[in-house]
Amino acid sequence: MPELLLHFAIPFSISAPIIGVKRAIIVGIIGMLPDIDVLLHVHRSMTHSLIILTIIFLLPLYIIFFKMKEKSLALLSFFSLMIHPIMDIFQTYTPILYPISNSSFQVNIKGSVLISRSVVPYIESQVSSTPTNFQKFLIMDAPIFTSESFIVSLILIVAPIFFLKFKKDSFNFKDFHNASINSNLRIEFNGTAIKKEDLTIVIPTLNEVKAIGKVIDELRNEGYSNILIVDGYSNDGTIEVARSKNVNIVFQEGKGKADAIRTGIKLVKTPFLIVMDGDYTYDPKDIKKFLDFSDYDEVIGTRERKNIPKIHRFGNWIITKTFNLLFGTSLRDVCSGMYLLRTEVAREIGFESKGFSVEVEVAAHVATTSKKIREVDIGYRKRIGNPKLKSHYGFLIIFSVVRLMLRYNPVFFLFSVSSAALAPGVAIIGYVLYELIFNGIKHHIWAIIGISLSGVGFISLLLAILALYLKRLEYRIMGRLKKS
Repeated sequence: MPELLLHFAIPFSISAPIIGVKRAIIVGIIGMLPDIDVLLHVHRSMTHSLIILTIIFLLPLYIIFFKMKEKSLALLSFFSLMIHPIMDIFQTYTPILYPISNSSFQVNIKGSVLISRSVVPYIESQVSSTPTNFQKFLIMDAPIFTSESFIVSLILIVAPIFFLKFKKDSFNFKDFHNASINSNLRIEFNGTAIKKEDLTIVIPTLNEVKAIGKVIDELRNEGYSNILIVDGYSNDGTIEVARSKNVNIVFQEGKGKADAIRTGIKLVKTPFLIVMDGDYTYDPKDIKKFLDFSDYDEVIGTRERKNIPKIHRFGNWIITKTFNLLFGTSLRDVCSGMYLLRTEVAREIGFESKGFSVEVEVAAHVATTSKKIREVDIGYRKRIGNPKLKSHYGFLIIFSVVRLMLRYNPVFFLFSVSSAALAPGVAIIGYVLYELIFNGIKHHIWAIIGISLSGVGFISLLLAILALYLKRLEYRIMGRLKKS
């Protein structure tokens, strides 16, 4: 069976870059726990069964995940515990399915690659089982480490520590990923708090008669007087209710939420604005959480999840992960309908999106220009009235994310195309040359495919480099224009 040190080193090396060294030590220790059967004289069927380990760990997993809010730590700890018996089955018979099965299992994998006149790979796998021996063991046979694996374990432990040290001292890859050398990188510091009179609340509405009155009253109770209702031609009495509350009301240009927000931004006269929906889902008491971050161009309210429908919750997770991948950010709720914007920055946005994709476009613009974007935690209430966001809109928003990536961050797309084409192209050319030189075999079709892929990849790489420098030039020009 793998030695104790290796059971610690593998989970530690995976966890350290994600949750840090201190928490990774905890994960590594959890990975060694099944081997307490040696010290406590407990049979391996109790400590190396995936089923029993899952049942035992359910309560700690619940506490760490939901009560302590340490989701990454909980999932990595569970992974560390489960990987222990899985590693063991590759070296010895292990009762991983007890009590469903009284058999112990072992997986044998053999393989080699022979290089002679040609490259000959060989691989063989076999799963074998034997009845579990439930007799009490007489000797301890669990080595802490062996000479064969000590160096491997040492590398697995030391490498992530050096990686984290290097990461702290090196440049931010996300900034490079977004193709910017702008001096206004994301630096967290608190400037002067935003005053309420310097803030306009922009509320896009469409048939929100049941909720809009309550929303306006709550805003007034919190001391916000600059309220702008941008209506999409409601026909249910929304306008009449809003007028009775004595707030500024305009009809939007165009159609859809994006055009409503664009209309509102044109009319705002204060340095900052907050966009929030008029369906009662967002609590005006949370606005004060945004006011301490006047140094940012956008502050997004990360919603509490419990009142978000599960299908929308999953869709939002997919959209946010896609956005983070394509734009090099680490946001948690890019689709939130409550966010603070610096007015002058908001007026730079092209608003090419329609409908509910507008939040994604706003975040894309800020993430690829000033990068001054952050999040604050806010509540999320059940809406009043009929919902307008349909499930299929999620696919449209994902499509918009990809389209916005081509507009705001073409470098990532071009580098992806370059990698996807250049790597297999070079590999195919290498194979063709090998066959030609060592075996005298000519592969004309493969040669054409390899050269074509390599050509596409190389051209994409050149275009990506060109786009990178154009982006840098754009940011420098924008920076100088703002200073002047």
